[in-house]
Amino acid sequence: MYTANYAPWEHYPKLLRFHEIQNPMQVITAFFDADNPLGHVETLRNWRYYVTNDSVYQNERQGPSTLVHDHELNVRLLEAALLLSLAYRNGDIKVNAVTDEQISMEKAQWEYDAGHLSVEEVRNPYLAIWGLFETIPLQQYRDLLYEWLTAALCTHTGDEDLTAAKIITVYDNLLKLYDAAWVLYKRNEDNHYQNTKLINADGRKGNKSVHEVENLKGKPLKDVMIYTLDNFNIQDRRNVLTQVIEKIRYKVPLAEAVFYLGAPPDKERTVFLLTVVSPEENRTASELADVIENSCQPVANVTTLIIQQPSLERRLARHDLFYEQAVACTIVYLSGKMILPAVNSSAIIRNLNCDKVSWQRWYGQAEEFLKGAEYHLKEGAYKAALFSLHQAAEAALIAIVEEVTGYRPSSHNLSRLFKLTEMFTGCISREMEIGSYIACKQQGNIVTEQHSGNDRELFELLKNAYVGVRYKECFDADEAAVKALVALTTNVLKVILKVYQVHCALCCI
Repeated sequence: MYTANYAPWEHYPKLLRFHEIQNPMQVITAFFDADNPLGHVETLRNWRYYVTNDSVYQNERQGPSTLVHDHELNVRLLEAALLLSLAYRNGDIKVNAVTDEQISMEKAQWEYDAGHLSVEEVRNPYLAIWGLFETIPLQQYRDLLYEWLTAALCTHTGDEDLTAAKIITVYDNLLKLYDAAWVLYKRNEDNHYQNTKLINADGRKGNKSVHEVENLKGKPLKDVMIYTLDNFNIQDRRNVLTQVIEKIRYKVPLAEAVFYLGAPPDKERTVFLLTVVSPEENRTASELADVIENSCQPVANVTTLIIQQPSLERRLARHDLFYEQAVACTIVYLSGKMILPAVNSSAIIRNLNCDKVSWQRWYGQAEEFLKGAEYHLKEGAYKAALFSLHQAAEAALIAIVEEVTGYRPSSHNLSRLFKLTEMFTGCISREMEIGSYIACKQQGNIVTEQHSGNDRELFELLKNAYVGVRYKECFDADEAAVKALVALTTNVLKVILKVYQVHCALCCI
């Protein structure tokens, strides 16, 4: 943290809370929880339009308050970015060396490419951030964005100080800031995952035997079934949902609404929710999901998606099909502060479109990563093979979740990605034989070797490979473990492909 004196006063952050000043990355995380980079870019472009034209900004549902919220988001991002850049200049933040290979992997993995940064700025985003404040100081950014806000809400463009050159400079600088913040956010997100070591049932470090690996290769694939979440028979789960809502309201007081997405067939204790929170909520989406899901475990196996209210409004304005379907579901909690969004009646009908372009992109990446893992295995590069297997599983899971539901996961957490597939099939998580293990782990139960055995340990190894291989010196893997995971991941990709084929067949009916 930057410990020198702030002078003059104008440089001091005015919209950040004390804990955010202590940890500015929380602000960047909240910024991208509110919307993805493309959504923020679209919002900024729309804002600039109203700054330069006589039209008055007006959101269909929330009026001008949405723009006030967007203004605050940008100022908070600027204040947090300055604190981080000062900490970097003061030597309190160290930047690890970033290779060309890592940059290539990040471009393949991340859903947004930081195209406004140079290669050196991608390696070290703090260089880009510092450059932004060398051209315009923080207090001037605040003044200019306030002028943007008032200009967009006025019926005419009468501010002579707001010249075209200033508008272009601020716009370009904010685009660059978004990209630099996105790189920091994604790399910081990677570091949150914990590393675990593989331990056999007898306590010794080790992995599956070669004989066990060979048996896995011949493991038969189970029948594939796609279902729709049941969100109609809510009376059967009313008592459970009442207890769940009580826990959500207690743990997340700023929750504005909860939509009941439904439950899988034959799983009485499993429910899927969409929780809408106030923009004043400072915790990240992943933190909120963990808090809600863990607190609800005594009552039900809850999986909840989290979105801030302004972000939901923007996605509905863009006719995001997943969220249109979600708000068409039964609402089980609504605060007095939130206006229920209008429901597109056509969204109630389940989307059966088959998006081959997106599928080919993500599943194609998964196949390439799997081939890479097999190559690294032959070469004895077990860590590289393990990293590629994680990428293969992650890309394939993202592909099928987005394809069937329209929801784009942003998590690298394989446990969560497998859980999301249970919105439409139980075949994928069952293939890895981890579904019951994840549920038991969340409930704090002891999982015996007879229950999940080495598959559980292998899954832990795979789940933590994304960060462990790159950042953990103690992270290790051996040939037997990697061979076993190649077989398991291959089967998972086969099942995902079958689910996709069944989905496409349904689209043609």
